[in-house]
Amino acid sequence: MRHIDPRVALTLACLLMNGCSSSPAGPSPAPPPAATRDGRFIQDIDALALDLPRLHANLFFKTTREEFDREVASLKTRVAEMADHEVVTGLMRLAALPGDAHTAISPFNYAGFRRLPIRVRFLADGLTVTSTATGAESLLGGRITGIGDVDVAIAIEKVASVVSRDNEAWLRAVGPNYLVIPEILHARGVTPTVDRVRLRVAMPDGTSAEAELPAVTSGQEGTFKDALTAATPLYRQRTSENYWYTWIEPDVVYLQFNRCQDASSDPMSSFAARIFADVDRRVPKAVIVDLRGNGGGNSSVADPLFAGLRSRRYLAESGRLFAFIGSGTFSSALLNSITLKRDLGAILVGEPTGGRPNGYGEVRSFNLPNSGLPVSYSTKFFRAWPEGDPESLFPDVPAAISSADYREGRDPALDAVFTRLGLTKTSQP
Repeated sequence: MRHIDPRVALTLACLLMNGCSSSPAGPSPAPPPAATRDGRFIQDIDALALDLPRLHANLFFKTTREEFDREVASLKTRVAEMADHEVVTGLMRLAALPGDAHTAISPFNYAGFRRLPIRVRFLADGLTVTSTATGAESLLGGRITGIGDVDVAIAIEKVASVVSRDNEAWLRAVGPNYLVIPEILHARGVTPTVDRVRLRVAMPDGTSAEAELPAVTSGQEGTFKDALTAATPLYRQRTSENYWYTWIEPDVVYLQFNRCQDASSDPMSSFAARIFADVDRRVPKAVIVDLRGNGGGNSSVADPLFAGLRSRRYLAESGRLFAFIGSGTFSSALLNSITLKRDLGAILVGEPTGGRPNGYGEVRSFNLPNSGLPVSYSTKFFRAWPEGDPESLFPDVPAAISSADYREGRDPALDAVFTRLGLTKTSQP
């Protein structure tokens, strides 16, 4: 499971299919700014409460209008007693309340939020410290058991209410990025102070560690050291590229598809032509398309790749076409995963997707009048899975990454493919 940057996911998340229920074109005119800080925040809350129901395709598909209005009124009455970061977290919670991952206020658009000098991820055995900056090295590779004065499960539950999501898999994908923001932890009652956060961690050797970490301005955390102790596995290589591929001996094609967006110097049409020229020369034992870190974009970008696979049916018919999915597979990447499974016969390997097969998308946004915070919202509903309404697209072959896998550079999904085909890896770039 590759780390997914929610800033990218929330920007690119746009489902480009035929949909329904288009919303009005834009937000209401902004009022003159109120004279006081409290008044300006209340204007922002009112703008959110007015425009989000009006612009969203169907805001109250899960949460009732009465519940939403009750939370709006509650936040307005508490503005005077709240610090700025608490009000902003309250606005995020209002945007998350409907239960639509595409409808959100991203924490990365608020300059008042700082970071802890660690990076964490949900792995199979818990919330793991995957890298640290100077001063937090004693926690590297450990599993977090407590934040502030509460158990980690309680901390996750409290912070989850401000994370816009369709399912719990998306919380696993993006939630860790919220759990290292001290202002959110404080606003949600996880920590008693906002400038320092105490963590309790179970270390890989069975010992326990504890540290009190400072809040650091975003981007100034310093150089990070990673918990990885072995060679970098393929799924963590070249993640800034939209897509790339390589051969793994013996004769397996591994294609990492990170963004549903054409690379400026190598559009998917030329990229796919190059892959299939290779495939036709060597006749691979398997073809793997890895979408575990793909947060979406334009689903039609993959069309040349799918056309090439469609004309080489022997791959799927012989059980040699695989798609890797996970909690970071979202929006248009989810649609691509469905196409790979349903139309092209691929075997899905990995973990449940962060995107819901039937859900809202095609994103637009408006800015709150005083804080300027952008609010994303969905304008259409898409039904990509007509048989029922599953929470996620689930793998045919489960393959979750544990903290030990992470540290030792193993990829259980890749191992599962080789085991299934009776192959032995002789090299891995």
